[in-house]
Amino acid sequence: MRLLLLLAAALVCTALQAQTVYRCGPDGREYSQTPCPQGRVVNVSDERSEAQRAAAKTQVREDQARGDNLERERQRRESVQPAMAGKINGRPAPPEPVTVATRASKKKTAKAKKPANGDFVAIASGKKAKSR
Repeated sequence: MRLLLLLAAALVCTALQAQTVYRCGPDGREYSQTPCPQGRVVNVSDERSEAQRAAAKTQVREDQARGDNLERERQRRESVQPAMAGKINGRPAPPEPVTVATRASKKKTAKAKKPANGDFVAIASGKKAKSR
């Protein structure tokens, strides 16, 4: 039973490495595992040496550690700095109480006089009406 599982795993691994990838489309922006018209075969094998792969993995780990350090530093700075947006009061100020002096200081506007004959007269803004 174990031998059968091991053999099946070996076949799957070799099948994965032997996949052919085609570059399709008029401008070559689509990739497919099935042949297509005007398609070209693309070499997808990893041709790097073991030393190059190890160096790339080391670089990835260093980049991840650097990113984690930057994130922790940002979170520390944000926790120390007070949040400014939380201090904004979005509610309107309460209205000021109206006093007698405030009401008396307002000027009353005079009503426009109606013509004696009862007709409506339109007046352009900024010009005084001619008296008839």
